[in-house]
Amino acid sequence: MCYFAPWLALNISVIDFLYNPKSTVLSLRHELSGYFLLIIYLYFTIWACVTVRRYRKQQARFSATLSNENMLLLWGICASLFLAISVIPFQYMLQTSLPLPQLLMCCAMYAITYVLLLKPQLLDFKAKQVANTNKEKLHASEDAFLAEHILTLLDEQQLFTDPNLNLQTFAEHLAMKPYLLSQVLNHHLGIKFIDLINQRRIEYVCNLIKNQPHMPMLTIAMQAGFNAKSTFNAAFKKYRNLTPSEYKSQVLSTD
Repeated sequence: MCYFAPWLALNISVIDFLYNPKSTVLSLRHELSGYFLLIIYLYFTIWACVTVRRYRKQQARFSATLSNENMLLLWGICASLFLAISVIPFQYMLQTSLPLPQLLMCCAMYAITYVLLLKPQLLDFKAKQVANTNKEKLHASEDAFLAEHILTLLDEQQLFTDPNLNLQTFAEHLAMKPYLLSQVLNHHLGIKFIDLINQRRIEYVCNLIKNQPHMPMLTIAMQAGFNAKSTFNAAFKKYRNLTPSEYKSQVLSTD
């Protein structure tokens, strides 16, 4: 109603002109209505620009994810509105019967429509997936059950040995959404997904070294799910405070 009411009031104020424009004698009321119409259009245009700019700075508050091309399209529409309004004073000064604002707006809309025909994906605004706190928020008991299920699944099926395992694919194994899985790991187990997986991989590596100490270290790392030697060495050092070679030497010396 805030947008519709001023426009409706304006049309009511010049209803005589709208009904019979040729025989209506223009008065101060009609002239003021014209200025009021210009103010309304200008207000809508400025508010459109403010909205686009606000999205640019505060994207997290909005429910749609827009690409840079989406943003350019919206800025183009705002610019066409400003151009149409800017022509109105020139039409008044030139006293021309040509509808300059309407012609300019038609040209701008034609250009925008042509771009949309070439790239219809510009209208594809991806909605963000926002959790329903009333239905999807997990309780502490559910967290505990899921945490136990996660650890059991890792230990029994050894999914961590898959080098392509990530939060998304692991969540699919559990038939749950990734953000819920991350919530369980962070809040109940107090660990990040990558740390949990790397810890399991390092434990697997240590067991292989103990059982098959003469197996090449790189082969062991690959079997554990690491896909790069540097990543393996960094993870081993982080969780064991030793390099793989130092750990292997300790195992051999003990034997």
